[in-house]
Parts: sequence; C-alpha cells; structure tokens
Amino acid sequence: MKTKLLAVLVAVMLVSVASAGVITAFPDVLDFEGLPEGFIGGGYGDMTWDGNLYALNGDTYGTDSGYKVMGSMVAINGFEASPTYFQSMDGTEFDVLSLDFIAAWYTELTYTVNGYRDGGLEYSKDLTVDCFNVTTFDLNFSQVDKLEFVFKSSNYIVGWDGGSGAHFSLDNIVLVPGPAAFGLLGLGLLGRRRR
Repeated sequence: MKTKLLAVLVAVMLVSVASAGVITAFPDVLDFEGLPEGFIGGGYGDMTWDGNLYALNGDTYGTDSGYKVMGSMVAINGFEASPTYFQSMDGTEFDVLSLDFIAAWYTELTYTVNGYRDGGLEYSKDLTVDCFNVTTFDLNFSQVDKLEFVFKSSNYIVGWDGGSGAHFSLDNIVLVPGPAAFGLLGLGLLGRRRR
C-alpha cells in the first residue's frame, strides 16, 4: 500500500513539475542529425542559434577538411564568425556536460567557450584543437542559459589544402536541463525518505 501511495505521489509531483515548466524538451545530445544543410535557426534543441552557425554534412563535403574528419551532420561557424553562440529560447538554464570539437583547416586552433547565466559570465574554458582529430571536451558548465564561442588564436603549419580560416566544427553537445535535474534529485530524496 505504501509503495502504491508513493508511486501516485511521485506521478502527481512529476505532472506538477512539468506543468510548471521546470522539465523542458531539451534533447540529451545535440548531434544535428536530420537537419538540412544551412542556417540552423531557432528551435533546434529548444535553442536560439546565432545567425553564423550552420549545419553541414561533413560526409559529402567535397574537400578534405576537419568537417569531413568530424563526420556526418555537424555545426560550423560560417565565414569563421566570432563570437558565435546558442542560447535557451526561453531563458531556461541547462548544464553543458561535453562536446566534440575540431578545427576545419588549421593545424592549431584555439577558441574560448563561455557559459553565461542571466547575462553574467559564469564559466570560461579554452579549447585547442587541430584539423585531423576530433577532441571531446568535458565542460561541466552548470545552470547556464547561453554558450558562446570566441576566437583566440590559430596556427597553420600543415593543415588541409584547399581551405583556410579559423573555422571550427562542433558536434554531440551533451546537455542536461538544470532545473529538471534538481527536481528529480528532490524526488529521489523524497523516495529515499519514505523508505
């Protein structure tokens, strides 16, 4: 009887939390699969995307580059735009756990990734990559509403022929809705207390 009561209580709380707008539709991983090539636009992953972030299919890209090394659909900073960003459409905070990053053309490329909350800078980390290897960076930015990429430096030594510029390729952004995570933690503690 106590188990059934607890299950009903948890279900009611989840409905209440969801209706209050705490649980959102953020996907766990933004991998850009299924998007058409071109401007990402608003709405993908419940985010607003800067006008210089584009979806690109690296598999069909005609010239060897970091885009092709990264693989299928990715996000790129068109025209080597900096800064560029994406942010929550409605100001909901989220956690950024990790992302895949690669330079498109340069042997060495450094971008600073910044995490903002309510317009204030909360996190900042330099990502240094080359154009031959995808690097997964653990960011662990907690409760931010905007992620920004700012060019810092580049160095072309070998790189890919046929292209130039401080372009990057971005994929597999792992997000967790911050408020939802805290709500579920509270439910877990409640369940533990009832036992």
